[in-house]
Amino acid sequence: MIDPDCQAEIWSDTFSKKKMNIDPTQHDLLLTEPPLNPRTLREQNNELVFEKFQFRSVAYRTSAELVSFNLAFDPARKLSSSCVLVVDVGFSFTHAVPIYKHVPIRDAIRRVSVGGKLMTNYLKELVSYRSYNMMENTYLMNHIKQDLCYVSKNIMEDLRKSSESNKRLRREYVLPDFVNSMDGYVRSVDTPPKMGEQILVLQNERVAVPEVLFHPSDIGMKEGGIVDAVIQAVESSPAYLRPSLYAN
Repeated sequence: MIDPDCQAEIWSDTFSKKKMNIDPTQHDLLLTEPPLNPRTLREQNNELVFEKFQFRSVAYRTSAELVSFNLAFDPARKLSSSCVLVVDVGFSFTHAVPIYKHVPIRDAIRRVSVGGKLMTNYLKELVSYRSYNMMENTYLMNHIKQDLCYVSKNIMEDLRKSSESNKRLRREYVLPDFVNSMDGYVRSVDTPPKMGEQILVLQNERVAVPEVLFHPSDIGMKEGGIVDAVIQAVESSPAYLRPSLYAN
């Protein structure tokens, strides 16, 4: 939490009669936080939880811990859930978190400085350079990223497809005009464009943007990607847990 006043306003609206309609003094609170979150931020948050809203209690967990609990109750899962490695792609960072019996191995957690925010900003730059200026449309570009970008299983093959004459990677996104429509949408390639529509075309950007998760050096960052983080996290864990971590 960076701005306590803003957070208090959001929570007040969330817990109000129009939304969740709860009395915090009669409830306990579960909050997620990033791995290795500074204690000072938790203390600042506690002031809001107990002094402002007066919750009965609060528990802090990382999203990786909650994933490990969820796996424990998955009847279809064949592997053990007591020892897992969770890759958590967040807003600002990506973490590789080894977990044993639902407790993170703190000294083995590794971070990559790539998250959803950076990928959205990278897509904005690519689109603004090649097509429309979208640098001020973060919210819209985030939706376009979620609708059209994907992690490639074979990046070189997909890039080759994007350069072929049939444009197999090509997708068209109809931008909102903010008069008749406030949301954009992916247009079917078989549908002729309507009069006055602004069409944003994405091709190799669809795979190039998520690829930054694996190769941050593509945009000049001097660090390894997810694969490096996973290997370092496992190899920094106790030796007897490593086979199980790799298996999970």
